[in-house]
Amino acid sequence: MRIIVHEMRGIPYYLLKEYLQELGGTLHGEDLIKGDGWSVKIEKMEPFRLFSLSVGQSRLTMEL
Repeated sequence: MRIIVHEMRGIPYYLLKEYLQELGGTLHGEDLIKGDGWSVKIEKMEPFRLFSLSVGQSRLTMEL
């Protein structure tokens, strides 16, 4: 099994969940999505801040 961790900015948490479900995943609990041969855990992170700009961040832990 291969594990990949990736941090993403600018894509809302709820939208990442929707995208993964559209790829064939099923929601298990609040933050785990499982598909055929893969699973992804999504974690909200502190927003990325640059002066007055604030952008949401999420960490994806993928098992392939």
